[in-house]
Amino acid sequence: MLIGEADGFRLYITAGKTVKETYPEGLHENPRDVFMLILEGQLELAFKNGAKQIFKTRECFVLPKHTKHKCVFKKMTVALEGVYEEGLWHEIKK
Repeated sequence: MLIGEADGFRLYITAGKTVKETYPEGLHENPRDVFMLILEGQLELAFKNGAKQIFKTRECFVLPKHTKHKCVFKKMTVALEGVYEEGLWHEIKK
């Protein structure tokens, strides 16, 4: 859910709706850098090179655009997600 925006930067509240014990099969990537602050719960990321990272309540990270990854929520997780929407500011001004 979008909760705010300024100069092309949007903030969302995100909830881990798909609680699972295992990672999904395929990797994906985002077309933009993503900032995430875990408000409650835990997010686990796995990367193309096999590295894994766990982020818990009150931890944050920036995932650079086009980083191939997959994620899993092993329990219900709520996070604040920030994304710079390229070109958004110019569209709003029109």
